[in-house]
Amino acid sequence: MQKNQKQIIKAIKRALIVLVLFVAVFSVVVLFTNSINVLKQADIGLIFTAALVFLLSVFIWLLTWAWIIKKDYHISYNRLLFLGFSSLFASLTPVQLGADALRALLLKEIHKIPFSKGISASMLVKGFKFLSLFVISLAVVFFFLCTTKLNPVFLILLLSGLLVVFIATALFLLPLNERLALLISNIFRKLTKNILLLEPAGCFFVQYSAYLKKHRIHFFSLAFMCILSWFFEFLAFYLSFFSLGIYPSLQSVFVLFIIVAILERVPFMPRGIGFVETISYVLLSTSLAFRMTQQQIIAFLAIFDFARIVFPVSLSVVLFVFGYRKRFIRV
Repeated sequence: MQKNQKQIIKAIKRALIVLVLFVAVFSVVVLFTNSINVLKQADIGLIFTAALVFLLSVFIWLLTWAWIIKKDYHISYNRLLFLGFSSLFASLTPVQLGADALRALLLKEIHKIPFSKGISASMLVKGFKFLSLFVISLAVVFFFLCTTKLNPVFLILLLSGLLVVFIATALFLLPLNERLALLISNIFRKLTKNILLLEPAGCFFVQYSAYLKKHRIHFFSLAFMCILSWFFEFLAFYLSFFSLGIYPSLQSVFVLFIIVAILERVPFMPRGIGFVETISYVLLSTSLAFRMTQQQIIAFLAIFDFARIVFPVSLSVVLFVFGYRKRFIRV
């Protein structure tokens, strides 16, 4: 118990440090570029609408995760959603896996649900979300390669993010086939032979394969919910432009959104912080489809980062601390 408590406290501290540093650095950029004047003219109502719409995309994902958990365990949706969202702050980790691990850990501590079951539910939902992203991303990347001479650094970042999406999709969904699950399990056993911390991964994929077989009947519903989650995330992205009185074409925004979604999975930084902003700035400043000034671009990035990171992560930390004090969350 004490070990888990220390791990969670460390996770909160890391998330807060990343969040504070990120806000501080971006605030300096906003002031240095004089983008604050553009932000002052933004529609506050639309900014918070974008943030709430992004939250809705998160809750749809969590609702899907909770639905899978409830198939095996009698726990209320309210409790699962509270637990799920209060763990969101741990998404400030590379590839955003910290939130999944914390969610599964809390399920184990509070409701005695095996850690593997909690993480399997997350992997199943993420598998479908990543699959839809991977299919669309391939088309977008192919379009860019055929029509644009890409900067080598941008290309490396884009391909690394796409590689992470591909690997995650493969690991999360290939175990549908028992033979492939055994193959993945054997690969992990060989790779982790001398790494004690990763040893359980070898056995996990066989258990995960059995879990997937049990929940196969839900796949169509899962796919629909994941696409719905993507839709609201995209809508939040689009509304961030609207809040500044900028109305680019749907096609241009969609392509940029897919690139941002890929860059968020770049393995070097939590939520792709830094990479997302830099590449988005370059694309927005060079694209004739947007025709935005430097101040408008910085202001847009600040608004979308508020919607996708600052608002949900801050709210998640507050809910976690509240839940801990009220004993809704016990660690």
